[in-house]
Amino acid sequence: MQKKCPVCDYSSGRLTNLSVHVINSHNFLNLKDAYTHVYCNGAVGLCKCGCGSETTWTWKNGYSSFIKGHNGYLDKIYSHERVIEIKNARRKKQIGQAGWARGLTKETDERILRRTELSRSALKEMSGAGQLHAWSKGLTKATSQILKDQGDNMHLKFVAGDLVAWHKGKTKDTDDRLIKMSNSLKVSLKLKQSITKRLETQRLSKDEIIDRLIKSAPNLELLSNLDQYTRDKHANLTFKCKICSDVCVRSVASALTNRCYVCNPNGSNDQIAIWNFIKSLKISTTLSDRTVIHPYEIDIFVHDKNIGLEYNGLYFHSEFFKDKNYHEKKTRLCNRNDIQLLHIFEDEWRDKKEIVKSIISYKLGVARTKINARECHIKEVSTKERRDFFNQCHIDGDTRAIRAFGLFDKNNNLVSCLSIRVPRNKKYNGMIEVARHASLLNTSVRGGLSKLFKSVKNWAINKNYTSIMTYVDTRLGNGKGYISSGFVLTDKTIPRWWWTDDVSRFDRFTYRANSKQNLTESQVANAAGVKKIYGCSNLIMMLQLT
Repeated sequence: MQKKCPVCDYSSGRLTNLSVHVINSHNFLNLKDAYTHVYCNGAVGLCKCGCGSETTWTWKNGYSSFIKGHNGYLDKIYSHERVIEIKNARRKKQIGQAGWARGLTKETDERILRRTELSRSALKEMSGAGQLHAWSKGLTKATSQILKDQGDNMHLKFVAGDLVAWHKGKTKDTDDRLIKMSNSLKVSLKLKQSITKRLETQRLSKDEIIDRLIKSAPNLELLSNLDQYTRDKHANLTFKCKICSDVCVRSVASALTNRCYVCNPNGSNDQIAIWNFIKSLKISTTLSDRTVIHPYEIDIFVHDKNIGLEYNGLYFHSEFFKDKNYHEKKTRLCNRNDIQLLHIFEDEWRDKKEIVKSIISYKLGVARTKINARECHIKEVSTKERRDFFNQCHIDGDTRAIRAFGLFDKNNNLVSCLSIRVPRNKKYNGMIEVARHASLLNTSVRGGLSKLFKSVKNWAINKNYTSIMTYVDTRLGNGKGYISSGFVLTDKTIPRWWWTDDVSRFDRFTYRANSKQNLTESQVANAAGVKKIYGCSNLIMMLQLT
């Protein structure tokens, strides 16, 4: 059966072909993205239970009504009679069947343990961000009919013997779980007593508070009477920002950070550091913008330049929290609005800060030094020169190459370099690949790439190569420089990925399946304590030589 493209007249009997068509011809992420954009005006299907979550999608049926596990809220969309019919049908279907997890626990099954850990991490993150609230918070059986009914039902089941406490008849001597609970309770009580004692004995005096505020919070003025002070982390004191005059209620501990949440909005410390760096370039920028690709957020957005920047922490941007298309999707959404979105990973800002600053300055058009390529001369670069240059100036460092060409200024300083190698992929046999290209930090070499390619093309033609190919990482580039040099876009890869231990990233080939020990790639990675983290797709670009 032929399936028609939702945008144009193209059709195909295979969803794979249709998917490739909408990605390459219409700049969509996938078929779902195209379907949503055309048939749903860009609005995804939301669960009808009212939770606001996106439902699953298939080409045949579109968006489903509920997400998995939420179809218990039938009364929100069906009549009472229809709800009874559905529940009876479900009950009959389940008779005689047992769930896959019946009888299993996180102590005996790795799947349940993994789900428990993921749920715990996600719930902790949502709770800390204020996104998760218990529906019953503040309610009692006296004020909530639901809680009263639940309590009465449980009481009847215990009286009838249908329910029995799991620990009935067990002791610490016979059950390991009770031993753990007892030890945990002892530690909690001891910690609580310690905290209470510390709060009582180490409570700051008024003079100490004023002295600390003068030294550590010069931008904040205390408006409250210190008689209200109870403890450092109790937010009950009023402060005024001396810069923007914003007035807010905060704790002493919060005020001692000397941070105004109007002058310096929410965001990770590194994200705010990057934001401050851009502001130091005398460029107006917005932190945490949700107006352009709503409901998604752009961490840092420079409206005048149409440049966005994402700061990707390694823990919360790993596969446990972000799927493989998350960064790619945000990049494409920005592209549709003529915005180039740059992605900076946590370890890059920590370990290669000067390179990151140079990339940002170049993209914003404020590189400190600007050189015309016609004022430079070209010559081959030695292996040591190439290695030192790329390790100092390229975000991915140096890599193997068979040749490198450099542009040198009037003082014979290397200001731009391009290295080439034989492609790893055998389908590109007969071609030569651009391995690395970079300019000196904080330097813009106008026309540099085109001039370097003149030498590379002459060398490649003499060596009987048919074409030059390269990969452009879309998390940092858009390929316009290569297009100006005669390259054409031929394909895109899937999103690039690495392994991470939440501190650094490692090449995807670092942890591979071990056939000798009969271990899969996932088993090797789990043993090493690493997980995947995804970036964006690579553009594959070609320059024909013959």
